[in-house]
Amino acid sequence: SGRDSGGESGRDSGGESGRDSGGESGRDSGGAPAGDQAGSPSGEPATDGSMDTANSVINLKAINVIRGLQRPGKDDLLSKVVGVYFDKTPEMIDAMATAMSAGDHAAISACAHSLKSSSAYLGADSLSARCRRIEAAIKEGDHDELEVLVAGIQAEYDRVSEELVDMVKAA
Repeated sequence: SGRDSGGESGRDSGGESGRDSGGESGRDSGGAPAGDQAGSPSGEPATDGSMDTANSVINLKAINVIRGLQRPGKDDLLSKVVGVYFDKTPEMIDAMATAMSAGDHAAISACAHSLKSSSAYLGADSLSARCRRIEAAIKEGDHDELEVLVAGIQAEYDRVSEELVDMVKAA
């Protein structure tokens, strides 16, 4: 999967992850990622479909791509995609925690890789970046960093899922 590593600066503890989403801040500070989306100061969606990234963990550009694929008269595509994400992601997070306990780095990497892609598709850039850093920690043999990253994945997913629920309700 060399596709994801181009230009990546690795798993630095506070800087950008190297993804072209505009960056991702901190590790588990509870803050939202910094991004390149412009939004209104109130945090409400701007007319260009973007949002103030200080309040958003979802890159609305990705959501708008999915909405743009919606066909008239068909079931809501965003709801379907988010529903599949909600069905699969908790299983992946559980599998990753189990694999971490067993020291199964191959299984952790496989879960992180899958979650990285599905999260990026839905604009969950900070969760995708965390998964990319998990893959990097495994490659570099950084067990301490790996433990921190895996331990924080549920909280990151909780932030993402809360915002996605709100977006689906608003659709």
